[in-house]
Amino acid sequence: MIALLFGAAGIPLAFWAFRKDKGIAWLEKLVFGYTFGIILVPFLFLIENFAGLNYGEPFIYANWLAVLVAGLALCIKRRIWKDAAFGLKMPCQHDAMLAAVAGIMLSVFFIGFSVSGIPIMDLDPYYYLDGVRQVVYDGYNYANDGTAWYPLPISSHIGNPIWKYMLASWFSI
Repeated sequence: MIALLFGAAGIPLAFWAFRKDKGIAWLEKLVFGYTFGIILVPFLFLIENFAGLNYGEPFIYANWLAVLVAGLALCIKRRIWKDAAFGLKMPCQHDAMLAAVAGIMLSVFFIGFSVSGIPIMDLDPYYYLDGVRQVVYDGYNYANDGTAWYPLPISSHIGNPIWKYMLASWFSI
């Protein structure tokens, strides 16, 4: 449920971004919007970290609301509900196929981030999830966290920041 709500913040942005494209169905816009939410909310954490703000639980809600409000404001400003490309039509076979593909994509995505997907990560979940632990408890990833194996002098769990901030947000909620 958290993952579905987390990505939902980007749905208004997708409807605004593809408001004039009549070739993209509403279901495709939903998938794009979910993707925007999954990417943009953690991306705001990355920008805040560059600005010197450490990760914190209030930022989860603030970033989610910032993406949602920005999308809604753009939709209201452009009045996209009056645009023909936004309108919903009766579902057809094409929409059913799109729904099936979207369901498969979401299933594959969630399996990769679920507990059953952890062994897929090169059989070393500790290494990949320790960076998430650092973000949750310390607010950022260390440049050198002192966990190096001999003969490596430096070790860090700095990796894909979007993934780490997203998982840290889900864990914190």
